[in-house]
Amino acid sequence: MKKKRLLSEISADRIQDEVTKLIMGKGAYKVLFDYPEIIFSIIPELKPLKTISQYQKKPHFSMWDHVTRVIKNSPNDMHIRWSALLHDIGKQDSGIEVDSVREKDKDYAKKSEEIAREVLTRLNFKKTSKKKILLMIKNLDRLTKMDTKAIKEYMGDYGESEFFDLFSLAVSDNEGQLEDMKSPEEIYKEIKNTARKIIDDKHYYKIKDLAIKGSDLSEMGYIGKDIGEVLRKLHEVVLNGTVKNDRESLAKYLSQTKAGS
Repeated sequence: MKKKRLLSEISADRIQDEVTKLIMGKGAYKVLFDYPEIIFSIIPELKPLKTISQYQKKPHFSMWDHVTRVIKNSPNDMHIRWSALLHDIGKQDSGIEVDSVREKDKDYAKKSEEIAREVLTRLNFKKTSKKKILLMIKNLDRLTKMDTKAIKEYMGDYGESEFFDLFSLAVSDNEGQLEDMKSPEEIYKEIKNTARKIIDDKHYYKIKDLAIKGSDLSEMGYIGKDIGEVLRKLHEVVLNGTVKNDRESLAKYLSQTKAGS
């Protein structure tokens, strides 16, 4: 603690590496809980969380208490741990106090993403790692609201592993709440089962798996930007279950759309 002023003389890459070792270590929860000033001296944007209550009626439980619990309960994965550390960092500006963990300020996820981006940039994170971490922070509060279509959309846009990383963070976030404030485990079981079924049963969710490709659309007379727009539209109607993902059904849909335009 006495030497924390020397941090200004250490490179951003070295600080990033040391913080990563800290939050992934076996004693991460105890160090962060007992000696928060260590991490606050490196990421001062986290310090306000120590004095803001996670719940309106439970002032003894701060947002920092919650963050340390999320880290404790999260998988030992660098990207998930960093997401856990920074996921509530935007609440320093919003001063949110809620009766329920789900009654959150609509803007806090965006604020957390913005501040986290500044922190990760300052610590010289690689673009790929920064993107993964920010993606989880941005979408964390969405997971429990995802139905089958939303899960397909997420996996289609970002990939299966990214979805399950988000899922792991969301479960850890729930475990980081006080016992009487947690969401039912059944919610997470249903989401995970739905995602696994989509994958195992080979449901359509990737635009690259459309039965009609860009080259097919070119042969049909579509050109330039129209090809991308048509592919996105076909992707949407197949995801919605409006049209089957086979060449005949998609071609028929396109002809009907043209006739109706």
